[in-house]
Amino acid sequence: MVLKFLSNSPVCHISTNTYPQLPQPSVITVACNQNFAVNRWNTNFQGSLHSTHYAETPQATQQNPYPLLMDPLLVTNTAGCRRHLGDNFSEHVQMRYNSFVTTVDSQFLLACGFWDNSFRVFSTETGII
Repeated sequence: MVLKFLSNSPVCHISTNTYPQLPQPSVITVACNQNFAVNRWNTNFQGSLHSTHYAETPQATQQNPYPLLMDPLLVTNTAGCRRHLGDNFSEHVQMRYNSFVTTVDSQFLLACGFWDNSFRVFSTETGII
């Protein structure tokens, strides 16, 4: 399975919260262009990504045979609805994997490296600070 941003920006952070106790396990990705995505874990996934069996069986015709459900905002590429961290990161800080952390329930994304030496907390559902 290949997952990438439509802008073709490289992913600089990824965090997975797939605990079975969570109501919606997910994988949060942040790209270098400050967009982030919430990809939901497919709890109905049964199988192997390396399967070479192509027979027409009920499993082969599943609606979504992948372990992740891609963020719908990535699929539609709607500019007004994208999850964006803003453009006010400091030019003196290189955006890296350790600039971000997500809460264990994937409800919030914390980002550091802003021009005013602050960190910000973003809602993963709305993208708002």
